[in-house]
Amino acid sequence: MAFGKIAAINTSGAVAAAAVTISLAMLGFSYMSFAWAWVASAVVTGLLAVGLSRQFWIFRPSLVGWRGMVAFGGYNGATSLLYKTYEALPYLLLGRILSLDAAALYSRGLMICQLPDKVILGGAISVILPAFSAEARQGRSLKQPYLNALGLITALQWPALLVLAALAYPIVDLLLGDQWHGVVPIVQIVAIASLFSFSFELNYPVLVSIGAVHDIFRRALIVCPVSVVIITAAAFFGLRAVAFSLLLVIPFQAFVSLTFVRRHMVIGWLEIWSAVWRSAVVAAITISGPLAVVIYIGSGFEISLVKALSAAALAAAGWLLGLWLTGHALLTEFCEGLPISGAAGWWRQGS
Repeated sequence: MAFGKIAAINTSGAVAAAAVTISLAMLGFSYMSFAWAWVASAVVTGLLAVGLSRQFWIFRPSLVGWRGMVAFGGYNGATSLLYKTYEALPYLLLGRILSLDAAALYSRGLMICQLPDKVILGGAISVILPAFSAEARQGRSLKQPYLNALGLITALQWPALLVLAALAYPIVDLLLGDQWHGVVPIVQIVAIASLFSFSFELNYPVLVSIGAVHDIFRRALIVCPVSVVIITAAAFFGLRAVAFSLLLVIPFQAFVSLTFVRRHMVIGWLEIWSAVWRSAVVAAITISGPLAVVIYIGSGFEISLVKALSAAALAAAGWLLGLWLTGHALLTEFCEGLPISGAAGWWRQGS
């Protein structure tokens, strides 16, 4: 639970990777700059993890609890292998069936669509897993914390993904440059499909916390082969077909994952909807501003960076308005975290 040390370790690794990448690129190492940056990041992260923990006894070989370790490691390792294979498959198919350019466009599209999750939820699992585990050890139900977490996550993730879809053109232009404009439709399609991934960050920690790691493996055995078949079939119809296939793949994965979670916590579909409907309203209000700008300009989604900033400002205002109108729990959390005295109390009185 030493999240400050974890943040310091991860930040140091990222800084080392960035410094090595830039330095070697300037020295002419080309694409090998990234390879050596991975090495540098791993070394820095490993040394700091060992140095800051100062618990060297944990590296002493031991066979205590080896059965549980083998069972968990076997299930978890097999699951990781299945998902890594599934994640790598689109690049292999696109590079083989279409072209390397198609694989590159798909890679960049996914990278941009993953930014909201990495920025908003990147460290969530580090907090969620020990929190859920502590609740499970106390014999408490994880149902309500799970539903509460769904509500908070969707209030952040859904608006961010919708704004990303609406402002994909200026965002791609800013992050990648105008030579990557071909990735814009991919970003828009994948961002919409990613709306169904709202439970993904929670499903793994909640199942591990209740000792159902075997169900994580069973879930992977179901979703990975089906997803591979769908994506493989779509690859023969082009890059956009692969992106559109995610509109089937991600909802299917979400349905299977939630089905396994519901088996252990007896959660109804209506209860899940009750936990997230306010977030859906918040997302709709958030995206109304950027869509109004796009419609007013009348040139499609190809808007300038200045106009995109105006649309982003409207999105932020709409997001806060949506939280207030729906009485969303996230606004309460936000106000309680403000350093301004009385902010949380004002919100409670106003509700």
